[in-house]
Amino acid sequence: MVVYLERIWPETQKSYRCFCPPPLHQQPLAEQRTLSWPHGRSSPLPIPFDYSHFLSRYLAGGVSLKEGRQISRQRLELVEAGLKTEDPLAAAVVDRARRYRQGMALLSTQPITKASLCQAHQLVAFDVECSGQVRKIQNWVGGHSPVDARMVPVPPDQLPAHLEEFIDYICSRSSWSLEQVVAVVTQFIVLHPFHDGNGRVDRLLLEVLLQSWGQFAHGVVNPILYRLSHRHQGFFDQTMALAQGHWQSLFSFWQSAFDWSAAVSSQFDASMGQAHQKLQRKLALRSISPGANALLKTLYQRPLVTIESASKALGLNPMAAHGTIQELVNLDVLVGYPLRVPKGAFVFECREVLEAWQQMDAAVFQTEVATPQPN
Repeated sequence: MVVYLERIWPETQKSYRCFCPPPLHQQPLAEQRTLSWPHGRSSPLPIPFDYSHFLSRYLAGGVSLKEGRQISRQRLELVEAGLKTEDPLAAAVVDRARRYRQGMALLSTQPITKASLCQAHQLVAFDVECSGQVRKIQNWVGGHSPVDARMVPVPPDQLPAHLEEFIDYICSRSSWSLEQVVAVVTQFIVLHPFHDGNGRVDRLLLEVLLQSWGQFAHGVVNPILYRLSHRHQGFFDQTMALAQGHWQSLFSFWQSAFDWSAAVSSQFDASMGQAHQKLQRKLALRSISPGANALLKTLYQRPLVTIESASKALGLNPMAAHGTIQELVNLDVLVGYPLRVPKGAFVFECREVLEAWQQMDAAVFQTEVATPQPN
């Protein structure tokens, strides 16, 4: 049963209402089969590539999606390679993306508990007030105070009981339906258990639960990224869904997001598959050393390398790493060039993979994506 608790905002002495959603186990979601994941994705790629890893730059929050959205992949890769590029914005995006991936690893390998959620929040929302701590003050969504807010979550004195029920619901499930996954991420946003940065943890939850629901060969293109290029009012109908059991509008948003995710995944598959074919043509009838083959496999996830990064990735001394890189340069798989900053640095890039990455980034932000058809 939905409860609205009335409170007084001390700064204005005006009243506001906090939305206290019903427990998830009271929602009739187990019987609903409104949502589906589209079929038609191609067979697994013959190369190691993690789409979740690739997209973490857009999911990490803060500058990652604002100022950092326009940063090229090359700038990010230079930071990833350990070069001191004097590029603080790129360094900030790389750090946030890395923290997001650490949060994913945490919630994927440990039970979801209050402690693990707090740990994940501390990782991805390190820059917000009371990072890693369940809030003890009232927060709100939209507006300048709870009085004119779009939504006011559970008051802090009621939050522990609601959060305990939320975690019990997750822990009680041995299998998931898409409707239940949507209900969990909706409930989390409505509870808003942290002072700020709740969206970042919610994106982690969505991705972890979707991977529990289905087998995604390369991870899943997080459906919440659908919102980057599409406006869908259904996303904002969370309170109506939980309060009145009217899930149709919210489910409409999520079905569109799932369709989009499947379509973009197919485009990702095509782009990476084409890059792989181009590289294989360059290697046709050529014999390459085990070291060069090992380095080649890393290029799909890290297409920019230095002697130092190759040495670390392959466990080789610098001279052997240089020889391995040169082998791929001779085959036109890698192209080398000097940098202005840091002075004297020399890097090598795989342009076929970078071209594929450019196509994939464009697919995330395009407004029209062809929906894959069943095979």
